[in-house]
Amino acid sequence: MLKNNTIKNISAILVMVAAVALGGCDKFEEINTDPARSSNTLPEYLLGNAQKAASDLVYANYYNARIGMELAQYWTGTDKTSEARYLFSNDAFWDGLYAGPLADLREIQNYYDDNPGETSEHMLAVAEVMKAWLFHILTDVYGDIPY
Repeated sequence: MLKNNTIKNISAILVMVAAVALGGCDKFEEINTDPARSSNTLPEYLLGNAQKAASDLVYANYYNARIGMELAQYWTGTDKTSEARYLFSNDAFWDGLYAGPLADLREIQNYYDDNPGETSEHMLAVAEVMKAWLFHILTDVYGDIPY
């Protein structure tokens, strides 16, 4: 059985939690908005980030050398199976390209949709070409994917 002081302490804590929860702030969004932070990222930075992240992943040593060496070993029928046992994971392409650079390229279009006076046809064209290249790579790896 709980002691009387323990019950009082639990009751006091519950009352304080209820008071904080029910007496919440009406200006929650205003208080939690950083005035020094931009609400939008400029398309130039999004494009640069997408290009860097995509090229780092697509031209990474693991995908361009290591997997090729293991597949060559497998195809030639050698008996050295202790390296990786041919268990490959291409999830990094999906996570790294679809959720990374392609999301940045989508944000470029969203930025110009929200700010039509600042639209740059050249930026949109570069973003579309890069988007087509990334979807080309992803469809080569995974087959049909959502566009």
